[in-house]
Amino acid sequence: MRKRIKRAGADTIRIKTVLEDESPVEFHNEADFVLVDAPCSGTGTIRRNPGMKWSVTPIMIDELRVKQAKILSNYAQCVKVNGTIVYATCSLMKEENEEVVESFLASHPGFALRDPKEVLARYNLDTLVNNRYFRLLPHHQGTDGFFAAIMKRTQ
Repeated sequence: MRKRIKRAGADTIRIKTVLEDESPVEFHNEADFVLVDAPCSGTGTIRRNPGMKWSVTPIMIDELRVKQAKILSNYAQCVKVNGTIVYATCSLMKEENEEVVESFLASHPGFALRDPKEVLARYNLDTLVNNRYFRLLPHHQGTDGFFAAIMKRTQ
């Protein structure tokens, strides 16, 4: 990521590796954009790693949901009003995706889901959106599975 940032000539990007329970007080309410690339089961990569389907268990999914929710909630504190947070996984599981986001939104009224079409239209990717979230599916796009929710801090 650092090489890509340097190649792009960007000098305002801060990369921070996070711990599950860490609270990012040094960035409180100051980020225009936060990407939460959450740890996940990786079920979106089964196409390339077919054997992994035998290693994903309900207990693993439950443990990941707790971590994902904690990380999303902690790092949402970094987003300033009118800023954006994107929650992303390479999972196909609703438990790790929609359910985490919907639970977050229910407990954080200062955030609202953005229509991904309005964001992706400028890249001609809006046709990949068929609901309130951005999703790539191996059998439709020929890629790994991917999920993203785009949220705006409104207050």
